[in-house]
Amino acid sequence: IINSFIRSLQQKGAEALQKKALFGLWSLIPYAIYLVAVYVLATRMSMWSCLGVATVCWVVAAAGLIYGWQLFQS
Repeated sequence: IINSFIRSLQQKGAEALQKKALFGLWSLIPYAIYLVAVYVLATRMSMWSCLGVATVCWVVAAAGLIYGWQLFQS
């Protein structure tokens, strides 16, 4: 919350705050994908394999969102 306040003071106020909130919401998607992967795979493979596959899912989702965010900001 403090970071949001400082950032909005340093930049363009409401517009910067909106962008920060939108980025924060989108950043939850890779974590949700990770948790779904862990939930689905936990009973189907070993713990290390499950966490490894879930991490790969997170990396792919995060990379896709970073790419999309850069296109959106252009």
